[in-house]
Amino acid sequence: MSSDELNLRPDAGKAQYPEDAAAPQQVVEAEAFVARHAEVLGFGLGVADDGDPCMILFAETFDDDKVPETLDGLPVRVEKPGPFAEGT
Repeated sequence: MSSDELNLRPDAGKAQYPEDAAAPQQVVEAEAFVARHAEVLGFGLGVADDGDPCMILFAETFDDDKVPETLDGLPVRVEKPGPFAEGT
């Protein structure tokens, strides 16, 4: 999001729903982790089996011993991504 968009939307980046307030508003640790591990294709926020927020790392293969317990204060799980189609 550009700085112009943030000026137009001062609420940008804030939790829209009260239950989303527990999710981190910044993902500094996750971004740094992905930058250091080329095998991780990306990350996102998701929901763990217990219904709490979690950080999802997307990777075809990733050694279990490299997976951190938490990133940005959230538990981490690894998911194998599905195929991506260009332009979708």
